[in-house]
Amino acid sequence: MIVRAFTAVAAASILLAACTTTPETVSGASWMGPATTPAGQELMPDAAIRQRVSGWVLLACRAGQGATAEACMVLGEAPQGWGFGAGALRARTGVVAREFIYRPPWASDRPVEAGDHFLVPMIFCPPDEAGCADRVRVQWRAFHDEFRRIEALVRAGRCEAARPAVRATGQPGAIALVEGWCKA
Repeated sequence: MIVRAFTAVAAASILLAACTTTPETVSGASWMGPATTPAGQELMPDAAIRQRVSGWVLLACRAGQGATAEACMVLGEAPQGWGFGAGALRARTGVVAREFIYRPPWASDRPVEAGDHFLVPMIFCPPDEAGCADRVRVQWRAFHDEFRRIEALVRAGRCEAARPAVRATGQPGAIALVEGWCKA
């Protein structure tokens, strides 16, 4: 059942501007991670940096003790095939949920507790690309909003409408999650 599916949603994004000589900063307005990424363990894929490709990832995570991000999965990413999802999964190490800017209507105002689920949006931008974060944020936000609409369909018992809608996103993680919810 998905009654507690996503009781907290991180509405801020992470901006990862990476190159081998500049450490990446891992942060967001509603969650926090390590201060910097150690050299050699950068999160943005090398090919994306070289070809100046930006992207986004939306992770679905379960909160562990101390609201740490555990059992994360890539709910959606674009463009697919560049390794942004793998980078985001590496970034989730040390991520801790904080106060959330956006919470779905069914979420309580209580702090995130162990076992709660939350979303971690991440934006990947090549170094020094002006306007990248704002442009990419629009893209992940569109997916986020569509996923929330699909989640509401499932919560309303309308899996027959949710399944084609989630398949239309082309996001394997979202498709698998909704299929699992609809089987429950």
